[in-house]
Order: sequence, then C-alpha cells, then structure tokens
Amino acid sequence: MQRILFIENSGYPLDSLKTIAASENPLEKETEFISLHCNWYPRTSHYGYAEMHMLDLGLSQSHLRRETTHMIKVSGRLTFPSLRRLLDQIPDNF
Repeated sequence: MQRILFIENSGYPLDSLKTIAASENPLEKETEFISLHCNWYPRTSHYGYAEMHMLDLGLSQSHLRRETTHMIKVSGRLTFPSLRRLLDQIPDNF
C-alpha cells in the first residue's frame, strides 16, 4: 500500500489539502496530515533545527509511521523532477 504523510510546522490548517486528497486520490493512497506549531529554533542554530524538531514531533504522532518501514522526506524548498521515475523503479516488495 502506498501512503502519504504530510507534516508541516507552521500550524496552518490543512482542511483544504485534506479535501483535495479525498477527492483527487485516484490510487486510493492512505494519507495523513499533521500540522504543528514548531517553527522556532534557537538563535545559535540553523533553521534545520526546526525541521528536525518537526519530524520528531510529527513522526511520533503519526499512525502511518508505525506501519511504514521506508520513507522519502521532501521539502517545499526543493523540487524532485525525477522522483516519480525513481519510485517506479523500486520493487513492489521493498
């Protein structure tokens, strides 16, 4: 089964994304949306601190994470034009 776990760290309400996922999900992927208020990081640290904190909190709350052995983490700052092709090459039992 394919799953999508969407975690974001601004606390933004994700109702519109949930609606889109429910209506535009032709492959019936199981989806979970988690919105957190954790965009703060110490002045002496990099913004990556907040990103890792978001992953720690989000993954600990996720029911999909408990059923998943492999993940791909992506960010809104980067694009991955070949990601679909890469995923198509992964064996079904992986």
